[in-house]
Amino acid sequence: MPTEEKLKKFAVERYIETYLALSTQPPEDATTDSQLASIVLSLSERIGKVAAGAVVDIGCGQGTLLRRIFDLPHFKNNLSWIYIGIDDAHHLAKVQELARQLKINRKVEVIDLNDFYDKWPDVPDFQIVVCRNVLHELRIVDTEKLIQHVFTSIRASDTFIIQDLIRFPVSERHNACWIPEKLQECLREIGFHVQPPVVQGTRNGNAYFNVISGRNTDVLLNANQAKEAVKNARFRQWQIWMEIENQSPDSLPARDDLIEALDIDLQVTALTRQLLDVGMLQAVLAPDIERRVRTSEFTKLVEGAVDRGLTSQFQIEEKVHFRERGAQLDILEKFLRGSGKLAVVHGGSGYGKTTLVHRLLATRSYGKLVVEIDGRRIKNAWAFIEEMFTQLGIRLAPEQLSVLGNLSLEAAEPTIRRLLNKVASNLIVFYDNFDVICNVSGEIEDPELASVLSIILSKERIKVIIGSRREYPPRKIIDIVNEAPATVRVGRYATDSTVTNIIDDYFNRSASGLSEYPQSLLDAIDRHPLITVLAARALQRAGAGLLLDQSFVNELSNKLRDELWGRIVGPDARSAVLAAASLRVLVPIVILEGLSEKASISAAQEEEVIYSQPDQRWGSIWSTIGLFKLKNSSQDEFEDENNHISRPMAVDHSKVASLYRYVYQKDDDPKWIRESYYHQLLSVDGNLKGLSEGAGKYYYDELVASADYHYVRSRNFKSALDLYSQALLIRPLNQTSEMRRASCLIRLGDKRSGEKAYKNLVEQAPAHLGIKTSHVDATLYRGEYEEAIRILSFYGLNHESEWVEWQWGRAYLGLDQYESALSYLNKIVVGPNDDSHYYIYLARAQDYAGDFAGALKTLRDAKRKFQTDVGVGSALGVELEKFGEYDEAESILRPLFEKYSDNIYAASVLVKILIRSGSVTSARPIIMRAVDAAPPTLGHLAVCMQADFDVAEGRPEVALARLLKISEPDPTVCITTLEVVPPPVV
Repeated sequence: MPTEEKLKKFAVERYIETYLALSTQPPEDATTDSQLASIVLSLSERIGKVAAGAVVDIGCGQGTLLRRIFDLPHFKNNLSWIYIGIDDAHHLAKVQELARQLKINRKVEVIDLNDFYDKWPDVPDFQIVVCRNVLHELRIVDTEKLIQHVFTSIRASDTFIIQDLIRFPVSERHNACWIPEKLQECLREIGFHVQPPVVQGTRNGNAYFNVISGRNTDVLLNANQAKEAVKNARFRQWQIWMEIENQSPDSLPARDDLIEALDIDLQVTALTRQLLDVGMLQAVLAPDIERRVRTSEFTKLVEGAVDRGLTSQFQIEEKVHFRERGAQLDILEKFLRGSGKLAVVHGGSGYGKTTLVHRLLATRSYGKLVVEIDGRRIKNAWAFIEEMFTQLGIRLAPEQLSVLGNLSLEAAEPTIRRLLNKVASNLIVFYDNFDVICNVSGEIEDPELASVLSIILSKERIKVIIGSRREYPPRKIIDIVNEAPATVRVGRYATDSTVTNIIDDYFNRSASGLSEYPQSLLDAIDRHPLITVLAARALQRAGAGLLLDQSFVNELSNKLRDELWGRIVGPDARSAVLAAASLRVLVPIVILEGLSEKASISAAQEEEVIYSQPDQRWGSIWSTIGLFKLKNSSQDEFEDENNHISRPMAVDHSKVASLYRYVYQKDDDPKWIRESYYHQLLSVDGNLKGLSEGAGKYYYDELVASADYHYVRSRNFKSALDLYSQALLIRPLNQTSEMRRASCLIRLGDKRSGEKAYKNLVEQAPAHLGIKTSHVDATLYRGEYEEAIRILSFYGLNHESEWVEWQWGRAYLGLDQYESALSYLNKIVVGPNDDSHYYIYLARAQDYAGDFAGALKTLRDAKRKFQTDVGVGSALGVELEKFGEYDEAESILRPLFEKYSDNIYAASVLVKILIRSGSVTSARPIIMRAVDAAPPTLGHLAVCMQADFDVAEGRPEVALARLLKISEPDPTVCITTLEVVPPPVV
């Protein structure tokens, strides 16, 4: 092969290889980097003209710029010139090490990126802000944030130097370069005075540009201006790329055509993805973009991986506490060795289905390739394909696939079949939580996913294991395999001796002087596998004295997992566990470290409440046990004040999204980008509309999952409805999500559309009780109690469940028909599955009916049963204050308020107690904290609390003015107003 052809081949291969391996520039390159040399003269001139100043290096990496300016005499010999490096902690450690080597520690400061955005560094009178090879790595929203921060922080005398790439010397996934002129236009629109960009090329065909600018002090910038300027500039650049396929300025050296084509394809799809995210493009794109992502590229990627040899990433460490499932393991091993294609492992939640299959695959899979899919996260075809391929070592390019508006399984199906033809005989697919992907009829909700599973099961010698709460798989699956599946039921342990053995794994019984465990403990556990482990962990943490605590036994008997969680997780580990519980997948430790203190992570590891699994790329990845995960309720949660005061501490979803993007830069697993989009859709960054419209078919699951989260967890019905509506434009919602969309419509006042949606749902599933109770709950949320009774009667609901009885009780309570309310509520608090909210409503009905002693007794009973329940504690504290039991009320409410500052009920009663005792000034900090944290829907109660304080300070006119500002006041506001208004006015 001629030398020129060899060089071209090497360049192409290097470009493609580096698409999967990003790295930062080492400082050793500083003296030979021609790109860096092009700004050194400008830096030297500016440093030499001023006696003191700072070089602020944003995105400093390993300190390449520091190494280069160290050789400048004006900088090196002048102690009044300093260098400030800004980056993440990992890179800053390298910069500090370089400073020590150069013996200029006193001239070098480092600042973490998060701290940088909180506060601009303190600098001398002159600064040169340098941003090298950073902007092309930033999304549009991050670019807005950076440029705005620089503009509002520098002075008229300062200099802002941007150096960046026009095209990549090595490929970079997810990134898009700037056209220099478009960046210049953007900076001028924001308010910089900008010199014309200087564009330069290198001998190997790469290109970069330098832009020198400063602040125009006559311009006052607001956040929206910067946002619009960056969005519009990027959109104009995208339009240019659409118009010109591949035109380089004549002055730039030419590169190999294939590299140029790869470069522009990757950058176009990356910029398209960014514009979709901010709502500048529609989800369905024009053919001139669609053709850039060809099915042939997908085919080449898969077939190339097959030729190289597939590997399984499935690694599971054996569970040391595995017990009693030998017979089930034997059945499943026989299935793996036999000719059958399908096995079903079924049983209730927490019974150990996943643990059983993991044990099987860890000990008896005989070297086969293993793919594990979790139905709670993977519910559509493309998410399934992406995950399966990734676990087999094939990394798809989500930047490209996600911008396709007409993403079609049909186009990819031949490739999937060819892959399966080669690997089916050596492949085990474990689809856990399979029931989650099915509708109420037991059929797979997503037809494309059903097609993919049909293709898989059509292959000879394939092995598919389903983990499900249902015993029978979908009819279509049975028809494909044309045989009865191997079936294993996972239930309670057979004997108490198994329970005893498992507890002994955690707790040293003999050292505690126990010959056996109390029968009351074993009866409470009732051979339930998950409750067994929870009891064992609690004993391990608290010691034998816990066996004398009757409330602990009650918690086990009633399966009160939240209460048991509090016994298992220590205060030091709480932060790490909550962070892990907020994530849907196992993650590298770097993500947990970004969300929690290292000390908390260490505590959680020691307490074994977070666990790791081996991982080829990261060594290990981490999560927490399924009990702690923030799950969506199977029964739609009702909207009640108590729902606002007992929620887990919220995670910063925007930060989580950024951490996932950071990890994706290090590891090309597409699930990191998928999870990043999920958390972006949960974050409150003002860009929900753009993100949801840009999600498209590829991220449909994340769109629906984020809507479900807003509905169930954050109770933000407006955001939930927006996301459901956007998902509905892509394809019909599943039954549960459509039910929640209907609920949002009614809750937000669109009764006509909501009623129509519920009517359609009931026609499709007339026996589905949850749809009907959801309709009633949405109506009760509106306070339309007569309408709720009409709907209950229309559906013929009366005693079908405790939930229905409770709805009748709530409706009658809202209509002030206390005897009728009590007749329903009294029945449900004695049931085996009673809920803490049942007691709260019963006490409320008793209180309204004048039975104050009965109300107090009900709440005391509830407190004994639900010791850590925040709603019960709050209600009891309120009732005690009414009875004049101020000390006891304060002893209950003050710890609750310290832990949950959004508990407006606890705050209000504490303020009343303090005012009554004459400690008015002590009430002020409680009010300030509660008002800041109060949920929007309870803001009126915060105002009433402030009015009480105003009156106590002798300012009734201020209290009255405050109360009269509330629109649509509820009874609490009216009562408070009457208490404030002087008698003659009343």
